[in-house]
Amino acid sequence: MVMPQIPEDLAQRETSVAPTESGEALAERVAETTTRFNEVLAGILRARRDDPRVAAQIAEIATRIDADPVTITFGGHFSSGKSSMINAALQRSILPTDDLPETGAICLLRCGERDAAEIHFPNARRELACTTDAIRGQVSVYGDSGERRSDLREVAWLNVTLASVAIPPRARWIDSPGINDTEDMDFRAWQAARYSDVLVWVVSSRQPLAETEVAFINRHVAERGPSSIVFLINAFLREDVPDAWDAFHERQLPFYLKKIEHWALALGLSTMPRVVVASARAVVRQGGSGYGGPELRQLLASLNTPVHPRARCARLAAATNTLRGLLNQPVADSWEVRWAEAEAIVARIGLPGGRAPLYRRPGFLPGQERPRDGRPKSLPP
Repeated sequence: MVMPQIPEDLAQRETSVAPTESGEALAERVAETTTRFNEVLAGILRARRDDPRVAAQIAEIATRIDADPVTITFGGHFSSGKSSMINAALQRSILPTDDLPETGAICLLRCGERDAAEIHFPNARRELACTTDAIRGQVSVYGDSGERRSDLREVAWLNVTLASVAIPPRARWIDSPGINDTEDMDFRAWQAARYSDVLVWVVSSRQPLAETEVAFINRHVAERGPSSIVFLINAFLREDVPDAWDAFHERQLPFYLKKIEHWALALGLSTMPRVVVASARAVVRQGGSGYGGPELRQLLASLNTPVHPRARCARLAAATNTLRGLLNQPVADSWEVRWAEAEAIVARIGLPGGRAPLYRRPGFLPGQERPRDGRPKSLPP
């Protein structure tokens, strides 16, 4: 099989909202490689056509590569400003925020004709007012008395539909609980990350890249590939004024960039990842024309369909890991040959060689059983 010559730095490149000629060419090459990957899947399917279970799994892998919507998950350490950053991108303060951990359940956001909110439980669901106070009453970690809420365990997720916002029609955003709070919140954050096509990791300038963050990201990259993550530095300014924003870029930002670059190998990345900088609080308070607001919105607007190279590479990496699971079964030589071809194709797209070994911090995730294909089964498609 002749391999298409996809550039090795594909995982670090972006297409804009209105693709340039070079961006269109890049998208074409990714589409061509996806076609070849699907041909490999078809070959595997022919080789195991007598096994209906394998056939069903291969068909699901092929369908998932192109399926809508593209999912963007905001992850990070607790109180890093994930909800504030989403509010800044939406240019609307809909999600509750606080200095303490605030988001205790997965919040799924889409665009729609009208505002609506629906809380989902394992065996039931009910509508609620689409307001910040109503959302806080369902997903906040702490109750009105200041005590941790025990009833959050009963919440599966919150579905929020918003009219006239910047979420692309073929996309959905997820606000996830922060890690390094409790084991239950760590596991919910892990579920949200596994649902993502692109994980936007919010790095707080107050505490950039704790050890638990490095372990979490490394494990995610091992499953989804380096194209699956973008870093978003949330600048907490001493004052939300232009002089403080300029001073942050001059005095502090170089330190944070060097720290990300220093940890790149431990994060599972072979090169410096894509980094965007914004001050969520300043964008919300002062308006969306500065403080990194336009760059934040441009990033999220570009991740608008499953065919975006970054999202596509992440999906193919996830498909590779699912196929690896199938290799635990006795297989024919033809299967192994096809598998080698599939591995080579995916490596060309988004999995550069020499990735760092898996960096584990013992106990950072609870020992709960997870779905075989790495995606929780409760959220809607």
